[in-house]
Amino acid sequence: MKTVVLAVLVLAVASTFFKRRDIELFHRRISETLFRHAAIIAVLYLTLVGTVTFILTMALGDRFDVIDLFFEACSACGTVGLSTGVTESLTGVAKGAVTLGMFIGRLGPMTVLLALNSRLQKVDYTYPEGHMIIG
Repeated sequence: MKTVVLAVLVLAVASTFFKRRDIELFHRRISETLFRHAAIIAVLYLTLVGTVTFILTMALGDRFDVIDLFFEACSACGTVGLSTGVTESLTGVAKGAVTLGMFIGRLGPMTVLLALNSRLQKVDYTYPEGHMIIG
């Protein structure tokens, strides 16, 4: 996940906290579309890291601490190249999870999702707005 994505999310929280209608930075407004893309990328990236961590925990949880496996998953998805020594002990399933995490992390989760959904058609209708209580 790029630092720009995190910055947009932090700015969105700050704008909500200070009761601003728009997300603003340096006297410029950040569009709703950009915020939505940042939120989608963050959720997809966290889902990817969580999934790789879960697979590593299922495959190697009896031999390593979860924090080491989480670090390995973050390193793989972020294509950083750091390790806590887990890499040498990976099983076939764990190697596949780390490899897939590196591949998707390098391309970007949004790119992979768009490639998989390229055949979907755009919907030309909207539903009425609904209201609900959050938090």
